[in-house]
Amino acid sequence: MYIYILFPVTNAFQGLSESAQLILRLIIEMTIIINIGLGIFNLIPLPPLDGSKVLTYFLPYNIKQWFYNNTQIFFIIFIVLLISGYAGRIIMPLINSVAYGMDWITFNLINLFM
Repeated sequence: MYIYILFPVTNAFQGLSESAQLILRLIIEMTIIINIGLGIFNLIPLPPLDGSKVLTYFLPYNIKQWFYNNTQIFFIIFIVLLISGYAGRIIMPLINSVAYGMDWITFNLINLFM
């Protein structure tokens, strides 16, 4: 996936066996995917996540006040989405899209300069 940049740029994997390279590759890929997932998850516009603060910045004053007054309801909705598994169904397509987009950009940039 994003490993395109590590092989041509560094010699970090040169002396390692194939199994060690595979393990390192999987660790790096999973770390990147987890970080993308956490970033997208944090942008959900429900309190207590940061996405709610970003959303309120763009709302008119009356709706912003209503949003602040009903924060507890949105928090309950957030917990229900999290427990029921619907949050994953919403977030996974976004995570995959961002990951594939980053993979495409990285691959094409490496091919452009190599």
